[in-house]
Amino acid sequence: MRRTGPIPPDLDPDRFFTSREKPAGTEAAIGTERALLGAIAREFGVHLPRHAIRWGRLHTFTTRSWTRPPQDGETFTVIRLG
Repeated sequence: MRRTGPIPPDLDPDRFFTSREKPAGTEAAIGTERALLGAIAREFGVHLPRHAIRWGRLHTFTTRSWTRPPQDGETFTVIRLG
């Protein structure tokens, strides 16, 4: 593992990842994820969605590039908030 710069004690990876021998089970991974989200919220004063803090990662999906127009054959959706 390579580290550069100071790491805040509350975010030290050694606090969350104690074993490098085998992957953790699902429940352990979810618990670790919750602990990490809580530590980030406390350290940086951000407010994460309650769902993410309590239940872990929010659902994600892959999108096309936002910095270029759609290519031929690519579908797209326009969402306007206002």
